[in-house]
Amino acid sequence: MKNKSEKRGVMKKIAVITGADSGLGREYTRLIVKESDVDEIWALAKTPARLQRLVQDFGDRIVPVEIDLTQLDALADFHRRLSLEKPEIRWLINNAGIGKFGPFEKLEALEAAWIVDLNCRAVVEMTWNCLPYMLAGSRIVNTASQAAFQPLPYFNVYAASKAFIDRFSLALAVELKPRGIAVTSVCPCWMRTPFITKAQTSAKPDVTRLFPITDPSPVAYLALADSKKGRTRSVYGTLTRLSILGAKLLPVGIVMAVWLIQQGLSGIPAFPGRKSQNHADGEQASRLPALTLDDKAAD
Repeated sequence: MKNKSEKRGVMKKIAVITGADSGLGREYTRLIVKESDVDEIWALAKTPARLQRLVQDFGDRIVPVEIDLTQLDALADFHRRLSLEKPEIRWLINNAGIGKFGPFEKLEALEAAWIVDLNCRAVVEMTWNCLPYMLAGSRIVNTASQAAFQPLPYFNVYAASKAFIDRFSLALAVELKPRGIAVTSVCPCWMRTPFITKAQTSAKPDVTRLFPITDPSPVAYLALADSKKGRTRSVYGTLTRLSILGAKLLPVGIVMAVWLIQQGLSGIPAFPGRKSQNHADGEQASRLPALTLDDKAAD
């Protein structure tokens, strides 16, 4: 069945949201459904059941797109779909992402590359694919992180990938301003989403102290509001702002030392020459309790 815009011969207006099926992406989807100038929301994710749940919860304006954004063939197929349908993209929300806790050397084979592929390359590819279909008034929202502002030992690939997203977004905002296209880098603190469960591993040392932590709903609401105001960054929460400010002002060694202490890993040196208190097996046990996710966090 054709929608109203197609019946009138008018280009349909869509929003494209990656990682739309859970967590922050689901909140973005819930809010974008309320936008009156969007005919369809193309919800991109890997899990068919969760995509169908979006349709059930938010209506037939949701167009589920099952896709693995780490696969070049899948991205090429999406590019072909855009070229055939030629929609006007009002919103592009690059939200899909992954991370893994623990030492870099203990990541599984290709896991680090997978993080970079999804968090960095897919954002670049999706943006390149969608830009030809964006006009003045269109908006790009990229999910970066508070982690973008500091190197994080034992979460280092993720933090580096988010720094890439933030810098890419800020520079792109300058390039696209003459076209009237806004670009916003969203830099939240920890959120109660399935991301945390997926990031956990059995490797030690580990990341266990997730503070501050918030629900994704207010983060998504502020992100879209800031995008409409033309802001290049969206940061939710006073503690998050203070953390980012501290990361900008303090020497990087001190920033990493504070992070290690926060994680109960103060025996692991952040400065060259500092004596380590590691156990005999070469691993430092965290002295802080692991985060216990409630039912809401595990949706």
